[in-house]
Amino acid sequence: MEQRNSTLIAAYYDEHHKELTDYATRMLHGDVMTAEDAIHDTFLRLLVSHSPIMANTLHALVYTTLRNRLSDIWRHRQHQLAYHRQSLATATGQPIADDVLACCSARQLDSLLERKMAHMKPDLAKVLRMNICDDKPVSEISRELATNYKTIENRLLKARHEMRQYMRRLMA
Repeated sequence: MEQRNSTLIAAYYDEHHKELTDYATRMLHGDVMTAEDAIHDTFLRLLVSHSPIMANTLHALVYTTLRNRLSDIWRHRQHQLAYHRQSLATATGQPIADDVLACCSARQLDSLLERKMAHMKPDLAKVLRMNICDDKPVSEISRELATNYKTIENRLLKARHEMRQYMRRLMA
């Protein structure tokens, strides 16, 4: 039975691969590589499935499984976006508008933040990184660096100010 399932699935894959790729790419707004990964995951899941697969239900099963996988990817991206929105809001001290995030992917935002932190004074960048990335409060940073609380607070204020200016320049 499993041999029959794998033969049926392989034949369906060969026959409908282009159609599935187009569908997944469209659902992922042009991200072909992730679409290919989602299709691969879908067929892998079907191949390791122990339940019998019928030829007349395979089409619906493939599309349902693929759609669910694409939904998982979309949900994951939304969580990443929310995380980066929170990180940027913390870094800049202001909420970030959706249009700013719409023009940048999560990786691009990370890269922009890292690029700016690389050009900051080391003490400012370190405090900002500890506050944003490590999610440490000022009191903990102060204790860890053995530095006055107000000094850390001022460094964080300056770093956020620089980050806000940098983001404004980028979005102008």
